[in-house]
Amino acid sequence: MVVEVYNPSVTGNITLFAFPEPSYLQPSVGVLTPLNQPSFSVYMPNALPAKAVSVRGIYDLNGKLLYASSVQGYSVPFNVPVTINIQGVSGSNIVIVWVLLSSGTYNFRIGYTFTGVAS
Repeated sequence: MVVEVYNPSVTGNITLFAFPEPSYLQPSVGVLTPLNQPSFSVYMPNALPAKAVSVRGIYDLNGKLLYASSVQGYSVPFNVPVTINIQGVSGSNIVIVWVLLSSGTYNFRIGYTFTGVAS
C-alpha cells in the first residue's frame, strides 16, 4: 500500500506502524491495538528501506496509553509517499496504519487509517 502523511506546513519525521486485523473488526478500528509484533517494512520513493525505529509506549492525543509494549516502526518524512509491505494479510483482513509523532520521550498516535474491507 502507498501512504503519504501530507501537511505542507509541517516538516520533520513521523513514525509509521502497520498491523493486520480481521475485517469484521472494522467498526472498532479506532480502538484496536496489535496483538503481536506484525511483520512489515516501509520503503522510500527511491526503493530504499526507511529507517527502522523502536517505539515504546504509544498514547492517544488525550494522553491515554494505547499500547505499552515496544514495537518496531519506520521513520519517514512528512509529505513523502512511501510503500508499506505487510505480511500475513489475507482476503479477510484489513490493514491499520498508525501515524506516530514523538515529543521528548512520549509517542503519540496523531492519526490512523485503514485499507477498508477486503473483498
